[in-house]
Amino acid sequence: MSTKPRRLDWTLSATPTRRGVRVFLVAAIPSALLGGCILTFLIVMGIARGPRAPERSFTALDFFPPASAYPADYEVVQAPRWAGEDSPIVMGDANDAYSEYRLVSATSIDILMVVFYQSHWNSALNQYQTSQETQRGYGPINEVAFQSQRAQEWILRCAEPETPHIWRRCGYTARYDEFVIELSAGVGPYGISVPEFEDLLRAVDQRAIELLGPMPTPTP
Repeated sequence: MSTKPRRLDWTLSATPTRRGVRVFLVAAIPSALLGGCILTFLIVMGIARGPRAPERSFTALDFFPPASAYPADYEVVQAPRWAGEDSPIVMGDANDAYSEYRLVSATSIDILMVVFYQSHWNSALNQYQTSQETQRGYGPINEVAFQSQRAQEWILRCAEPETPHIWRRCGYTARYDEFVIELSAGVGPYGISVPEFEDLLRAVDQRAIELLGPMPTPTP
């Protein structure tokens, strides 16, 4: 007489031991797949961000030049403060900072400076490329004599004034290691003068040298 093979019962109505195996298989396999996906995502993100930047004893909030670097007829609208999506400029994150100044006789913001901090090198490189988009449509400006003594990469451009002899909007974007600076100002007769703008740019550059040292950190 042949013996009919016994079919395993994996239903939840099986014995406690079998029921435990079923529950384990149902829960463990999806969890393992999800864990593998998360691990893969973290690895890819780590590669995309590149090596981690050095640990610093200062933050983006320390990069702003002193108030004395601004013309005497300018007033502070926002002293250096933390940025982020919940800030008035709705820009950056909790590790970034900004400040705003304007002519005493003006009602609108004339000078805006934003400092972005990135914890990884590739992120800083990407931020620099993104920050240049704020100068879309701007062109080279020969009237401003400035050369950064510290930034690994920087660009200075201005928009042509719509009306002759009226101030033009100028933008300075620079990457100092893992910190990216955006400085926007109205330069001309009804804004900061060209010499004053040059002095402000040098003050920004000097502050970066004071914090980071005179030589750029080699990118890994």
